Amino acid sequence: MKKDTLKTQSPFELDSSLSKQKNPSSKKALVLGGGGSKGAYQIGAYEALCEEGFEFDLVVGVSIGAINGAMIAQGDFAKAKELWLNLTLEDVIDKGLNLTFDMDYYFDNTQKILPFLKTYTQNKGMDITPLQNTIAAYIDYNKLANSPIDFGLLCLEVPSFNPCEKQKAQMDENSLLHWLLASASCFPAFPIYEIAGQKYIDGGYYDNLPIDLAFKMGASDIVAISLNPDCETKYDKNPLVQHLRPSHYLGTMLDFTPNNIKRNMRIGYLDMKRALSYYCGKYFAFYTMSAAESSMLESIAKKLLCFLLTKELDTNTTPPTLSSLLSDQMARTGILSKITSSTPFCDKLLILATQHNHQKPTLQDIGIALLEGFMEVFCYDDLKVWKVNDVLDSATNALHLSHDNLLTSQNTPTNLNPQHLQDLQEILTSLKTHKPNATLLEKTPELMWCALLALSLSMANM
Repeated sequence: MKKDTLKTQSPFELDSSLSKQKNPSSKKALVLGGGGSKGAYQIGAYEALCEEGFEFDLVVGVSIGAINGAMIAQGDFAKAKELWLNLTLEDVIDKGLNLTFDMDYYFDNTQKILPFLKTYTQNKGMDITPLQNTIAAYIDYNKLANSPIDFGLLCLEVPSFNPCEKQKAQMDENSLLHWLLASASCFPAFPIYEIAGQKYIDGGYYDNLPIDLAFKMGASDIVAISLNPDCETKYDKNPLVQHLRPSHYLGTMLDFTPNNIKRNMRIGYLDMKRALSYYCGKYFAFYTMSAAESSMLESIAKKLLCFLLTKELDTNTTPPTLSSLLSDQMARTGILSKITSSTPFCDKLLILATQHNHQKPTLQDIGIALLEGFMEVFCYDDLKVWKVNDVLDSATNALHLSHDNLLTSQNTPTNLNPQHLQDLQEILTSLKTHKPNATLLEKTPELMWCALLALSLSMANM
């Protein structure tokens, strides 16, 4: 799967106890992780929080999270959003290059490569003078100092590699900018930053989501926003912490192309909206379902799951052997079932369909997974919000099966990759004639979900 369409864990479901204004009996904190240009994601996520009336007593950040956090803590979120919407590479690095997977970008900018390498060598890192000027233009010490919202950040001392935590009260008008730059000095991309003879690098090397610091500053409830889909913390099972991770891959940490920034802002917004249960879905966003839509999805998922379980448990599919008969007998006694499964395909399917905060999937979760597989194969826009009924209607038309369980070409949209059509046909044939193969769920999950939806819709019409 391409990097720009890579999917990962779904967002958390935000605890309703955090969803209102400040409470004197608790201290609500927002913790923002590091990740360079991916920080646009936090702006989108925070905008969704603002729309739902969230307020925080404390903001803690590291690297780009510290810079975003300072603007939020000083009460200038609108200014922060403006910055990101207009941010260019030239606002961050002098004679720089975006680090992107789009190779055409480098071919179109070959004249910039040599100056970039010369500047990098001279500065022992990229020249971040533009970043210093940008931060100076947007960070207002007086606003931050007078704000009721507390603020903290994290750096890392070198060569001792001791963490250096700074709270708002420990910074003054002259030092604030320096501490923000030190926290964001992602060596070796950026130069090591020096303050009063002490050298510092990006605090993310020590802790890229400084929840510890938030608790040290008195937080009792925390919303943490990381920029790495695979980010895991020791607090992920702690009821005091709600951790939002991106549902999509956000690109590299130094990709300041406008399209990438706007895309990441939108993903952050939609992820947080889903976490707040304003929208549903795992990788795509759907408007809240009506009772009829929910009932339809659950019915489709239930019929499919029953069919697959029956298929996997069908002892007539392959001739029994002495080993299989013994294994079957052991399974009935409950011994073998402890170490193996007779329904590996369904087991894997349920794991993939499970929402991040659930112990097991609901029938609606399975139905959503079926729709999202279809939407990914048919290249739906993952930055839009969709109606479940509309997608179901499109899928019913596009995935119409003939009597022999083959997709009919007259109903197949022209934008479907021919190879995908062939793969879907092969999967459907396999599902009809063999036990479901769990490895297909691992190799091509979106195609398998799409094929399963085709099968489900055909059963729903029977």
